[in-house]
Amino acid sequence: MAVSLMALLPPKVTVNAQGTVSIDISSNSEQPQAYDFSGDPNCVALWKFDNNALDSKGGNDLTEVNTPTYDAATKREGTHSIDFEVASKQYCYITDADLDAGFPGKNGTSEQSFSICFWVKFETVTGYRGLVAKYNGDTNERSYLITLFNASKLRFRIGYNGGASSSNIDFDTAFSTGKWYHCAVVYNASDNGMKIRIWDDYAGTLLDNNKTGTAAGDMSPDTGDFAVGLLDTDHADLYHTDGKMDEVVIFKDVLSDAEIDEIRAEGQLKGVVGETTNVASIRIPPQRNSFYAAGRHWVFYCEPGTDDLVYKTSTDGVAFGDRVEIGSLPTPNGANFDVHFDGTYVHYARNNAKDGGAYKGIKYRRGTPQSNGTITWSAVEQEALADTDMAGDVSVITDSNGYPWIAYASESATPAWGDPTVTTSSTNDGTWATEDGYPLGLYTGDYWFVFLVPQTSGKLCAIIYHSSVSAERIQARFYNGSAWEAIEYATAVGDLLSISEWAMLCATSISDEIHLVYHESGETNLQYLHGHLGSWSAETTIATGVATLSSPVIGKHSDNFYVFWQDDDDHVYYRQFNGSSWEDAVDWVDETTETFPSERLTQCFFESYGDFLGASYQTQASSPYYVKYAFLDLSGGPEITNTQSTWGPGTLEVGTTSNTAINWSTIENTGTGAVDVTIQGTDLAGGDDTWDLADDGSPGENIYGLYAGLDDDDDTFDVIVAESTANTLLEDLAEDATQDWGIKIYMPTSVTGYDGNSMTAVVTLVASAAS
Repeated sequence: MAVSLMALLPPKVTVNAQGTVSIDISSNSEQPQAYDFSGDPNCVALWKFDNNALDSKGGNDLTEVNTPTYDAATKREGTHSIDFEVASKQYCYITDADLDAGFPGKNGTSEQSFSICFWVKFETVTGYRGLVAKYNGDTNERSYLITLFNASKLRFRIGYNGGASSSNIDFDTAFSTGKWYHCAVVYNASDNGMKIRIWDDYAGTLLDNNKTGTAAGDMSPDTGDFAVGLLDTDHADLYHTDGKMDEVVIFKDVLSDAEIDEIRAEGQLKGVVGETTNVASIRIPPQRNSFYAAGRHWVFYCEPGTDDLVYKTSTDGVAFGDRVEIGSLPTPNGANFDVHFDGTYVHYARNNAKDGGAYKGIKYRRGTPQSNGTITWSAVEQEALADTDMAGDVSVITDSNGYPWIAYASESATPAWGDPTVTTSSTNDGTWATEDGYPLGLYTGDYWFVFLVPQTSGKLCAIIYHSSVSAERIQARFYNGSAWEAIEYATAVGDLLSISEWAMLCATSISDEIHLVYHESGETNLQYLHGHLGSWSAETTIATGVATLSSPVIGKHSDNFYVFWQDDDDHVYYRQFNGSSWEDAVDWVDETTETFPSERLTQCFFESYGDFLGASYQTQASSPYYVKYAFLDLSGGPEITNTQSTWGPGTLEVGTTSNTAINWSTIENTGTGAVDVTIQGTDLAGGDDTWDLADDGSPGENIYGLYAGLDDDDDTFDVIVAESTANTLLEDLAEDATQDWGIKIYMPTSVTGYDGNSMTAVVTLVASAAS
């Protein structure tokens, strides 16, 4: 068989045979990436349940029984999930005869490894509930079964002995209702190994450790139907799932934990911190609730219970651990607390009491974040304001000398929410001793609020704003290190500047310059301005056409700053000021699956810590709501690009090597710091044809080898491009440096059954910090 080598054009190597062989080459850094089911030859079926039960990868379309519905509001990916009601005995199935050739467990196929992943959100977790099965027990047609069993736990069963016998493994921890779980089961035909891996999406961590075991015999392909939402079609009136399922996907190979997690993560660098029944668990943009310290991401929020103010931490910003309780709030509302990290200590202030509609008292505490997720407190919780004194919308910062300041609205007895007030301590050791002359009212008037922004040399800026009257301008009052200056407007007199709704503004500082963003009153614009004592810039429009309740937040990174906002398309956007000009807006986070309860509930770091700049927000249209977190890694980090050249034309016979002249591709280190680069490949597949990628580089019947090499002194192609492992292509590539490299294919020694289908494999380059 002759194979004609054609030009290698970015980013593909194309080899023409009776069909076409393509090797897609991609490069990335060590970040979660969206899983490409279409490019995985071992993915045999994918049911996205986007308003139908069709297989978007193969021909295994399911038949709906008793009309299950599709939910566009509550789904995990795509446009819909499928909703099975146990009372209606709903499920989907396909007969064995209609399954694609090579489908795991199909009658007539040889025993093979397989992996199954899916999302599920239970409405009830009692009794037996079939989830995914190729299994008919009464007729000894047992191949495999995934089910909820009586203990509300997941059971994975393998049928063997011609389907007459079976082996189980049971997960150790039970499911709960109302939560999305990502479940994966794996069967390894080489040793009959079995594995269950379950992710609790709203705890942001694994439900428990993997459960593993060994089947007593080889899995038996048999004639039983394949079903989703049911245990087996021999008992179609029993054992139905009660809840929603999404993205059920089947592979004919063994998935690693990393691959399962990649499928689950779907490329979105974000984490579910926790769940809450409070729609305002985080509340107003001027407040802060998150930071990075001691190798961890820290997020504080309200979770109604015995102690309403809690925090969770994560080492990677994706999987968050157990909640830690701080203290009770008079109402579990994000407006009742604020958190500030000064680079060494974390400070919080919280309301402590409530009288009718008025919040009272403020508690303060300082501590040192630890690498194990605990906080070493400097002292016991302090009383910054007595419970007899009313206070709303509390916020806390420290000045450049480490002294804590708290701002709040001093409510009247009505309450009327007004009289912006500040207080401070004469100590900076974690205790609180109210400074003489404080609390101090900065302004008098109903429905006025205040927050503070630190400057240098003990100076501060108080931003004072009105909650409901659009004709009232934003005001500023500066503290010069020893006394408060007179109030000034943040624009020239006569230039109306006001916010559209309560607290739809935020500010940070770079040196003594205040950087302020806000939603302009009566408009659909987000505005920015900057200033210092006695001087303010004109306003600049940074976003137009935003939703009525889009509220911007701002955080700084060195001499740059970033503005984040939510919009009514259920996306989070940001825009960077690079020190001299505004970059284009970035569509950062897509939450169309879960949606936002409101467009105002975003908060971000005051400034970056450890080169991370994070933001938190809430999702879901109704309770339970989910507190979520995403972050930018501003360190640059490992990153490479691969610019393809051409792979010279030539002709190859089956059983030969692509040993014609090589025109090299080029890897460039476009990130920060030196990198090591690994390379990994996949099988060549197309239609019903598969040429396996040899892990040792040696070709065989329907097996091809792939080698990579560098354009250096000896041009040796000695790096095996394998499927099961990522092998090192090059080491210690300096920042901004380039390296030419190439690929050499060892064609199969022979091929059988090949009918001219287009064949595709994927080679992936991964950059990591140089070791």
